[in-house]
Amino acid sequence: MVLPYVVATVLGVLLAANSFLAWNAAASVNYPAWVPTVAGLMFAGPILLLAPILAFGTWTRTRSAFRINVIPVLVWFALLCACIALAVAYLLTIGNASSYEGTFNTVTQSYEPLFNLFTFLQVSALLAVFETGALLLVPAKFLYWPAIQTVSAGVQGQDAIGQIIRTSQETGHRQNE
Repeated sequence: MVLPYVVATVLGVLLAANSFLAWNAAASVNYPAWVPTVAGLMFAGPILLLAPILAFGTWTRTRSAFRINVIPVLVWFALLCACIALAVAYLLTIGNASSYEGTFNTVTQSYEPLFNLFTFLQVSALLAVFETGALLLVPAKFLYWPAIQTVSAGVQGQDAIGQIIRTSQETGHRQNE
């Protein structure tokens, strides 16, 4: 039950490490050397912060016996797979110079940036917010955690059938006296 969040945490660590390796990867479009690294860390940071917290929250809910409602878990799992796929795509492209290049300018004989610098940083920040909010936090809070229902070892509440039987036995004993 905790394994998907462990995978997300490992992916966040790999993304952070690869962000440092992506230093100056966008030099072909004249971005400053720090841009790919900062964008990758903006993307990896919330994952590294949130995934262990969600793993701990899931672990605390599954320490004792529990039942699972399948439909919400399947929806949650699909969203988590989308989160992981987005992080893998970012991981694989952050260090690739061609992922920053737009059209080739024949006048300057160089590639134009796919986005201007400010837009690129904004898109990275929005992706980080979308991934951690819409694909990690909200599904865990409203789909996954409510679908995990603890099962108690004892009987909770009143046992209506037992109460009827006890009442009938008591009235039966009174009639026999």
